[in-house]
Amino acid sequence: MIGILSKNYLWMRTLGSTPMNERENRERFSERIVQNVASKLAVRDSQGLAAGRGFGGGGAAAAESALAKPTTSAAGLAVEGCEGQITQIAKKAVFG
Repeated sequence: MIGILSKNYLWMRTLGSTPMNERENRERFSERIVQNVASKLAVRDSQGLAAGRGFGGGGAAAAESALAKPTTSAAGLAVEGCEGQITQIAKKAVFG
């Protein structure tokens, strides 16, 4: 009997928790945006100014490769946010 109750309690706790909405994760998410996207874009912008905005051989290819990392990071963070929202909608539809 205790095993069933503890198992049900763990399921309720797991399904009832929303890590995305916890204060720590919200703060961490904004820090990750600054670290993974904004800082890389700032570095890219300063490199573009130093290099004359890509004038010379291979400027377009270099600019594209320099934007690949921040773009990938931004896409990953966006997907993570979307997955969290989808989870919330599913929980509401099933339990609410």
